[in-house]
Amino acid sequence: MMNTLSIPKHSFTVEEFHNMTAVFGEDAKVELIAGDILDMAPIGNRHLMYVDHLTDLLVPQVRSVATVRVQGSIRLHDRSEPQPDLVILRGRPKDYANRYAIPSDVLFLIEVADSSFQYDKQIKVPLYARHGIMETWLFDLQRTVVEVYRHPQASGYATLQTLDSQAQLSPLALPEVVLSLADLFSN
Repeated sequence: MMNTLSIPKHSFTVEEFHNMTAVFGEDAKVELIAGDILDMAPIGNRHLMYVDHLTDLLVPQVRSVATVRVQGSIRLHDRSEPQPDLVILRGRPKDYANRYAIPSDVLFLIEVADSSFQYDKQIKVPLYARHGIMETWLFDLQRTVVEVYRHPQASGYATLQTLDSQAQLSPLALPEVVLSLADLFSN
């Protein structure tokens, strides 16, 4: 018979989290998810290469209408500030000089998973849906597929499409942007 014990814990706000840089250091690989400070998976060379390649493919296509934020945070609410691999935001970088990016600023976002697929799929993707991120792409480097999540609801995304390495992908918010997965996964 297992005894379930409820242990109180402190749930942090984004402001408290920001004030903890002296504890963790500014370069700490942590993010705030639902009030909990979670360690992020180490970023390996393969992961970095895909993030860099996605950046190279997306920036020229969105430069005039959007900002590509690479491994930067977005504030979902006062207890969650994840750091997606790429976030495509409305407007220009200067629009965020004096404020945080929030869900309504996000055109779509991308998570790249080499070793973090289950964490991204079970924790981060549902979090994005609950906060109204219109579209999330989850690149699974192990299976060489992209899971495309669209139409957020409180219980998760209403649609999921899994695309293989031969597909082309365009975000709903920017249909003129086309990403050839063959170009991406051939490297």
